[in-house]
Amino acid sequence: MDPLTIILTVTALATVLTSKKTKAVISKFVPKQKLSVKSELNKKLKILEKELKAPGLRDFFMGAAYIESKYIPSAIRYESSGFNLVFNKKENRYYSYFENNPYRSKPYLWNYTGGLFQLFPATALKTEDQTAFNLNPTSVFDVDYTIAYAIDYASRLYTYHDAKTWLDIRFGWSSLQLLKNKDNPDYYKKGSEVEGRIINGVEKSGGDSNILYIQYNNLFSTYRNKYGFKKLLKFIQSIE
Repeated sequence: MDPLTIILTVTALATVLTSKKTKAVISKFVPKQKLSVKSELNKKLKILEKELKAPGLRDFFMGAAYIESKYIPSAIRYESSGFNLVFNKKENRYYSYFENNPYRSKPYLWNYTGGLFQLFPATALKTEDQTAFNLNPTSVFDVDYTIAYAIDYASRLYTYHDAKTWLDIRFGWSSLQLLKNKDNPDYYKKGSEVEGRIINGVEKSGGDSNILYIQYNNLFSTYRNKYGFKKLLKFIQSIE
């Protein structure tokens, strides 16, 4: 039995689209509604910042959760590209990661960004240690899972996409093209919008927005050398 069935419910909402010749049914995943987990998230992120020796981790992720979900773990935004991007063609770079995922035949489980940090399931499950490829995509709505997914994704942006600061990580979170072109005048407007939102989020959540601009050396070295997604998830789940 899927370990998340006790905390997640799948509701297929049928929307019938009619035309002169065709009728189609589109299903959407609806997570079980939850209340704010601000206090729980704050506590866990403080412990993780210390454990992972990653300065700014608490302030950044509390700020991101504020602007993306207002600390509501069941937050969701429907995106039709979530499934198509990953599974339409075997040539797609994501295809091999989820070829054996038991949920890969159900588009409605992938067509959204969700959870505290609004991650695409395909982005979340593509963890560095390769231990999440076959997990339920709806695990992004579980607090402990989504914290571990978010840290893993931030680590990948920092390591492989030349994100030197927390602000760079936020740029990459918004769009890899924005991160790659952050110094391009054509992207200044978009970059300013993203920057303004994360500054607001960090400050609204009681953090110091100066952490966004500091180039920390080896920011994720402890995470990568000691933990990885699977071990970090167990550590997070052990926090009382």
